[in-house]
Amino acid sequence: MSPEGQRGGPRLLAAGLLALSSLAFGVGAAVSSVELETAAPAPLPRQSKPVAEDHRATADDPEDVWSSEVPAPGGPLAPEAGLPGPALPSQVEVPSVGISASLDPVGVDEQRRIVVPPPDRAGWFEGRAVPGEVGPAVLVGHVDSFEGPAAFHGLDRVTAGDVIVVTDVTGSRVAFEVTRVEVVPKDAFPTDKVYGPVDRPEIRVITCGGPFDRAARSYRDNVIVSGVITRAEPSDAI
Repeated sequence: MSPEGQRGGPRLLAAGLLALSSLAFGVGAAVSSVELETAAPAPLPRQSKPVAEDHRATADDPEDVWSSEVPAPGGPLAPEAGLPGPALPSQVEVPSVGISASLDPVGVDEQRRIVVPPPDRAGWFEGRAVPGEVGPAVLVGHVDSFEGPAAFHGLDRVTAGDVIVVTDVTGSRVAFEVTRVEVVPKDAFPTDKVYGPVDRPEIRVITCGGPFDRAARSYRDNVIVSGVITRAEPSDAI
């Protein structure tokens, strides 16, 4: 990453927004065009669902260890080289459940499993798209620790139609609309569905869920929230 926080060169915002304007996507059974505004857009939606304090880890079961159990995709870990990409993401918000977390770039360990930041931060997986690029952008984070709720606490209460907002290091924002929320066993993680190629900007936000297995010191399931881009705002329009 260069000193300006760019991957592959300066942000080509205007070109990127024009390219995205030609995309179409489905939300449920409906199909609509990607909405992009480049001048004086209305504020991105803010929602307010209460967040319950229901974390399940304890001091005896310190921190869930799901990060050692989520596989990275097969094949190359970085998107194919091409035109200079957008600025790197720095913050993610899910207003409907009160999630707001800083983002760190993350990679994989020796066993090709995604490494996750400490409980109070979330990670953007460098092996897939930057949020706003064509492809699946993958964000990961803990649900809790023995100290209490972590970065993605409450993700299991997200529902279709909720909004995910990612801010990059320049202050530009990209909004995604949630299309699907799944709770899947870790031993049946849908690798192809999460990481597979798509022809539009999408997002996957992943944490732990389901019962806490005290013998294994880990949650049994993963919560996977998927969404599609609905809007992008340059930093000078906020």
